Amino acid sequence: MIENGLKTDRKKTEVIMDIQGRLDTLIHYIRRARRGITSVSFLIALLLLFLFVGGSYYFLFAYYERVVELYYDSLLKNISQYQNQLIRKESYWKDLEHHCNLLKGNRGVLDAWCTDRFGKLIFHTNEKVSGEYKGKRLPSEYYESITHVWGFEDGEPIVKRVRPHGFLTLRLSIPIYALGQEYHDFVLGFDVKRFVLIPEDRTPLFLFIGGYVLVSIVLLHVPLFLWIRGGFNRMASQARLVIGAIQAEAGTVAPEVYVPKPETTLYLETSSAEEEKEITEEEEEEEAEEEYEEEYKEEVEEEVSAPMEREEMPGPGIEEEIIEETPTAVKSEVQGEAVPSETEIEGIEEKLSSNPILYLMDKKNTLFRKQDLTLDFLEALSYTYHSKSSEGSYLLYLTGGNLHLFTAFSYPDVNSAFAADQLTVIVDNLRSSLGVEPQSRHLFKTLNLYCLENNLHMDVSAVLIRQDERKIEYSSCGKGQSIYLKHNEDVVKSLKLDIGGCGILSDADFEDAFSYAEIDFVTGDLFVLLPQNAFEQHIEEESMASFMRRVILEHKEQSAKDIAASINEYIEEYRRKDRRFHETGFALFKYI
Repeated sequence: MIENGLKTDRKKTEVIMDIQGRLDTLIHYIRRARRGITSVSFLIALLLLFLFVGGSYYFLFAYYERVVELYYDSLLKNISQYQNQLIRKESYWKDLEHHCNLLKGNRGVLDAWCTDRFGKLIFHTNEKVSGEYKGKRLPSEYYESITHVWGFEDGEPIVKRVRPHGFLTLRLSIPIYALGQEYHDFVLGFDVKRFVLIPEDRTPLFLFIGGYVLVSIVLLHVPLFLWIRGGFNRMASQARLVIGAIQAEAGTVAPEVYVPKPETTLYLETSSAEEEKEITEEEEEEEAEEEYEEEYKEEVEEEVSAPMEREEMPGPGIEEEIIEETPTAVKSEVQGEAVPSETEIEGIEEKLSSNPILYLMDKKNTLFRKQDLTLDFLEALSYTYHSKSSEGSYLLYLTGGNLHLFTAFSYPDVNSAFAADQLTVIVDNLRSSLGVEPQSRHLFKTLNLYCLENNLHMDVSAVLIRQDERKIEYSSCGKGQSIYLKHNEDVVKSLKLDIGGCGILSDADFEDAFSYAEIDFVTGDLFVLLPQNAFEQHIEEESMASFMRRVILEHKEQSAKDIAASINEYIEEYRRKDRRFHETGFALFKYI
C-alpha cells in the first residue's frame, strides 16, 4: 500500500515536472527570441516607411507637378489668348521669332521653336537646329507635338505634352491661328525642364528629407518594437501563471527546474532525503532570470487586479478614481490652456512641409484674380500681376448680392508663409465686413482697426458699386488714388482723398477724417483704380501711372475690354523682360 502510494506520488510529480519543464523551455526560447525582435521590427518598420514615404511623395509630387504644369501652360496661353494683337499678318515672321526669344528667357525653358502647320521650321532658338532645318520639316521626334488633332477646352486649345528625352525634360506645344486661314496657321512650342521652381540652396531641402526619414523610422519602429516585446512578455507571464495553477491543482510545491532540452526529463525522488538536486551554473543563471520573471508576473497581476478592485469600490471611490486618471490633455483643456485642434495641426504641418514661396503664390492665385464684370450701366475689368515676394499692391474683387467691391491695397515685404496667412485674414475681414455693413466707411474702419492691432501700415483705395441703386462710391487713404477721363475731354485727371493710411490714425481720428466721393459719370467716361505703387513701378522709361494715362487717352473710344487688353499686353510683355516687377494690378471702369 505504502509502496503503491509512493509510486503514484512519484508518477504525479514526474508528470508535473515534465509539464513544468516544457513550459520553462518555452519561456527560455521566448527570452532568446527577444534578440531577434529588434531586427524583425526594424525590417517591418522599413516596409511601413516605404509605404508612408511613397504615399507622401505621391501627394507632394503631384501638387508640385501641378504647380509647374500651370506655370508652363500660362506661358503658352498668354500668347495664345492675345495672338491677334501679338502676331500680325504683315510681320508674323518677326513676331513669332520675337515671342520665341521671350519664351526662351523664362525660367526652366531650354529652347523655343515655331513651325507652320505642315511642320516646317520658322524659327528655333537653338542656332544649330535653326540653321539645319529652317524652312524644312523638323525631325520625327517633333511630329507628335505638331501633327495631331488639337483639342479645345472652354474655347482655348489644350497644351500638348510630350517627353522627348526621358524623365527630366518635357516638350509643350500649342496651335496659333492668328491669321485665320485654316484650322491653325502655326505651332508654337518649347522644350523645358521638368523640375523647376526649386530653391537654389538645396541644403535645407536635403536636411528636411533626411530628418523626415529619421523621424519616420523612430515613429514607426519604436512603437512596433515595444508592442512586439510586450506580446512576448505577456506570453511568458501567462506560461508562469499556468505553472502556478498546475502546482496548486496537484497540491505539490515542486521547485522550478530548468530543462535545457525537451527530451531530457529530471526526476525528483521524494522518498529519499539523501538524493538532492545538483544546481549547475546554468541553473543558477536561470534562477536569477526566473526571479526577474516572478517580479514581472507580480507587476502584471497587480495591474490586472487594480481595475477589478476599482470596479468593486463604492460610488464615491469610483468618482475619485476617475478624477485621478483624467488624461493630461483633458486637464489642460479644462484649466483653460489652448489645445490645438487636428485641423490646425494639419494646416501647420502642411505649411512647414511646403515651399513658402509656392505657398504664397498659391494664395495669391486663389485670392487675387482677373475679373470681368458687365452691368447694364457699367463695364469693369481688373488685372492682377503676381510676383514671388509679398511686397507690392494687391487688386481684390469681392461681391455679395447687388454689391461689387474693387479694392487696391499695399502690403510690405515679409516672410512668404506669414504673408500668405495675413493676406487671407485681410481678405476674410473685408468679405465679412461687406456682408455685415455694406458701407465704405465700415470697410475702411475694419481695415484700420486690423492694421492698428497688427502694427501694419496700408494704403488703400476702393470702388464700391451698388448695382440696384446704380451708384458708385470711391474712397481712399494714404497713397491710394485713381485717374479718370471724361468722354468729351482730352485731359486725364487724378482723384485722391487726403486721409492718412490705415494703421496710422487711431480709430476715433480715422472715423473723423474719413470721407468718400460718389462718382456720377455719364456714358463714355473712364475711371481707373490705380495700384499704390503706380508711381514707383516703371514700364520702360515711364511710370505705370503715366503709362496708363497715355493709353486710356489714346484708346478712349474703344470698349473697356479692349482698353484693358491693350494695357495688359504692354505690361505682360515688359514683365517677361524685367523679373523685378513687383506685385501690382489695375481696375478699369467705363460707363455705357
